[in-house]
Amino acid sequence: MDQETANTADIALHGVTKRFGEMTAVDDLTLDIPRGSFFALLGPSGCGKTTTLRMIGGFEEPTAGRIELAGKAPGEGAKQLEANNLRIAVLWRATLDAFPTIKSLDFSTA
Repeated sequence: MDQETANTADIALHGVTKRFGEMTAVDDLTLDIPRGSFFALLGPSGCGKTTTLRMIGGFEEPTAGRIELAGKAPGEGAKQLEANNLRIAVLWRATLDAFPTIKSLDFSTA
Protein backbone atom coordinates (compact mmCIF):
# COMPACT_ATOMS: atom_id res chain seq x y z
CA MET A 1 0.00 0.00 0.00
CA ASP A 2 1.44 3.36 -1.02
CA GLN A 3 1.34 6.48 1.18
CA GLU A 4 -1.43 8.13 -0.89
CA THR A 5 -3.69 5.09 -0.48
CA ALA A 6 -2.93 4.98 3.24
CA ASN A 7 -4.10 8.57 3.55
CA THR A 8 -7.33 8.09 1.57
CA ALA A 9 -8.51 4.59 2.54
CA ASP A 10 -11.54 4.68 4.83
CA ILE A 11 -11.33 0.93 5.30
CA ALA A 12 -8.05 -1.00 5.11
CA LEU A 13 -7.49 -4.69 5.78
CA HIS A 14 -3.89 -5.88 6.12
CA GLY A 15 -3.27 -9.63 5.98
CA VAL A 16 -6.62 -10.38 7.63
CA THR A 17 -7.38 -14.02 8.39
CA LYS A 18 -10.37 -15.48 10.23
CA ARG A 19 -10.52 -19.09 11.34
CA PHE A 20 -13.35 -20.92 13.05
CA GLY A 21 -11.63 -23.95 14.56
CA GLU A 22 -10.05 -25.86 11.66
CA MET A 23 -11.99 -23.95 8.99
CA THR A 24 -10.46 -20.84 7.43
CA ALA A 25 -13.20 -18.42 6.37
CA VAL A 26 -10.92 -15.55 5.25
CA ASP A 27 -7.27 -16.15 4.37
CA ASP A 28 -4.67 -13.36 4.32
CA LEU A 29 -6.93 -10.66 2.82
CA THR A 30 -5.37 -7.29 2.04
CA LEU A 31 -7.78 -4.68 0.76
CA ASP A 32 -8.04 -0.88 0.68
CA ILE A 33 -11.41 0.79 0.15
CA PRO A 34 -10.86 4.44 -0.82
CA ARG A 35 -12.65 7.25 0.97
CA GLY A 36 -16.08 8.01 -0.52
CA SER A 37 -16.16 4.99 -2.82
CA PHE A 38 -19.01 2.61 -3.49
CA PHE A 39 -17.73 -0.91 -2.97
CA ALA A 40 -19.17 -4.42 -3.28
CA LEU A 41 -17.90 -7.83 -2.23
CA LEU A 42 -19.02 -10.44 -4.75
CA GLY A 43 -18.46 -14.17 -4.75
CA PRO A 44 -20.02 -17.58 -4.27
CA SER A 45 -21.58 -18.79 -1.03
CA GLY A 46 -19.01 -19.61 1.61
CA CYS A 47 -16.14 -17.53 0.19
CA GLY A 48 -15.90 -15.18 3.23
CA LYS A 49 -17.90 -12.11 2.18
CA THR A 50 -20.12 -12.01 5.26
CA THR A 51 -17.26 -12.85 7.60
CA THR A 52 -15.22 -9.99 6.11
CA LEU A 53 -18.10 -7.55 6.57
CA ARG A 54 -18.66 -8.77 10.13
CA MET A 55 -14.99 -8.13 10.93
CA ILE A 56 -15.13 -4.63 9.41
CA GLY A 57 -18.27 -3.93 11.46
CA GLY A 58 -16.63 -5.14 14.66
CA PHE A 59 -18.87 -8.18 15.14
CA GLU A 60 -15.96 -10.61 14.67
CA GLU A 61 -12.29 -10.29 15.59
CA PRO A 62 -9.74 -11.35 12.97
CA THR A 63 -7.59 -14.34 13.90
CA ALA A 64 -4.63 -12.56 12.31
CA GLY A 65 -3.96 -9.26 10.56
CA ARG A 66 -5.17 -5.72 11.12
CA ILE A 67 -8.28 -3.74 10.18
CA GLU A 68 -8.15 0.06 10.07
CA LEU A 69 -11.10 2.43 9.86
CA ALA A 70 -10.08 5.94 8.76
CA GLY A 71 -6.44 5.03 9.35
CA LYS A 72 -6.84 3.72 12.89
CA ALA A 73 -7.67 0.39 14.45
CA PRO A 74 -11.14 0.41 16.05
CA GLY A 75 -10.81 1.77 19.58
CA GLU A 76 -7.46 3.46 18.88
CA GLY A 77 -6.96 7.14 19.65
CA ALA A 78 -9.04 9.70 21.52
CA LYS A 79 -12.28 8.93 19.71
CA GLN A 80 -13.29 5.35 19.25
CA LEU A 81 -13.65 4.71 15.52
CA GLU A 82 -16.37 2.19 14.90
CA ALA A 83 -18.06 1.36 11.61
CA ASN A 84 -21.26 3.15 12.65
CA ASN A 85 -19.31 6.45 12.74
CA LEU A 86 -18.02 6.07 9.16
CA ARG A 87 -21.22 6.15 7.07
CA ILE A 88 -20.86 2.49 6.07
CA ALA A 89 -23.91 0.57 4.92
CA VAL A 90 -24.48 -3.08 4.15
CA LEU A 91 -27.19 -4.32 1.81
CA TRP A 92 -27.66 -8.07 1.81
CA ARG A 93 -28.83 -9.75 -1.36
CA ALA A 94 -31.75 -11.28 0.55
CA THR A 95 -33.02 -7.76 1.25
CA LEU A 96 -33.81 -7.34 -2.44
CA ASP A 97 -35.93 -10.50 -2.28
CA ALA A 98 -38.22 -8.68 0.17
CA PHE A 99 -39.36 -6.45 -2.71
CA PRO A 100 -40.19 -8.90 -5.54
CA THR A 101 -42.04 -6.29 -7.62
CA ILE A 102 -39.07 -3.89 -7.74
CA LYS A 103 -36.36 -4.61 -10.29
CA SER A 104 -32.74 -3.76 -9.42
CA LEU A 105 -32.76 -0.88 -11.94
CA ASP A 106 -35.59 0.73 -9.94
CA PHE A 107 -33.19 1.07 -6.96
CA SER A 108 -30.70 3.05 -9.05
CA THR A 109 -33.33 5.66 -9.97
CA ALA A 110 -34.83 6.05 -6.49
